[in-house]
Amino acid sequence: MPRVSNYDLEDRRIKELVGQLWNAFTLLENRNEIKTFLSRFFTPTEIQMFAKRLELLKLADSDLEVTDLRRLLKISKVTIYEWFDKHDAYEEDFRIVTNRLREIERRRLKTLKERMEGLPKVPKRSSIGTELLKVGANLAYKGYKKRKKRQSVLKDVL
Repeated sequence: MPRVSNYDLEDRRIKELVGQLWNAFTLLENRNEIKTFLSRFFTPTEIQMFAKRLELLKLADSDLEVTDLRRLLKISKVTIYEWFDKHDAYEEDFRIVTNRLREIERRRLKTLKERMEGLPKVPKRSSIGTELLKVGANLAYKGYKKRKKRQSVLKDVL
């Protein structure tokens, strides 16, 4: 994280300011208020950083390898290991949010599956394109072989 300021505040004043921040978050009543406030309060980069950290916390219990997480979230190994350490140290605190998010995702997927069951089945794609390519490739190869054969016969004759 970037340095906050070149000037240090007293610990008591820092606690007051942080308490005020928690109060501000608590006073937000719905998703729209939270989204509006945070999008004005944090930069897009900071919001993306928080979102990646949250996703990393959700995936901490998965069986994904560190390399998979790096590719998925585009973050460094150091960040992954730091957040895994935080996850292990404060697992119960993070679990409150991650469990609720997983439940929301589970419900969303269930609704999506139910909607898809009501839709007509889409027939499987036929492999006509693939078959046409094969036929075309075979014809081209046969033509190539004929030309090569003619060339070799002409060489022998001449």
